[in-house]
Amino acid sequence: MDYSKTPPTITPMYKYFKLTEPAGNHTVAELKPDLVAKLDIARGYAGIPFKLTSGFRTAAENTACGGVPNSAHLTAEAVDISCVDSNARMLIVQSLLKAGFNRIEVCPAHVHCDISTTLPQNVLVLSQNG
Repeated sequence: MDYSKTPPTITPMYKYFKLTEPAGNHTVAELKPDLVAKLDIARGYAGIPFKLTSGFRTAAENTACGGVPNSAHLTAEAVDISCVDSNARMLIVQSLLKAGFNRIEVCPAHVHCDISTTLPQNVLVLSQNG
């Protein structure tokens, strides 16, 4: 076996997410694999589809949508999950907590979650924005 060659890239495989599926203006492939792995676990707990309306954002995209300057979206560590009714919202939040997310924001039209380790931890925000 020739160990001088670069090993092949291993593409992560998820049960509920495809790397090519949209996450806002970008794809799931552009998100941190640890984030997608946790989302995949949460999706299994929730038992409902997760439609990712925002994932990785460029600085310009973040500014255009009114994102905070230190948003975890800028580092591909955050997603917004579409949510239009209270039953789905409850299932999503419960599943995110069960999967180990500790940074969650509940908004009228989506639930934000991220895996940032540089932003404050153990945060659950209820917001009237978004």
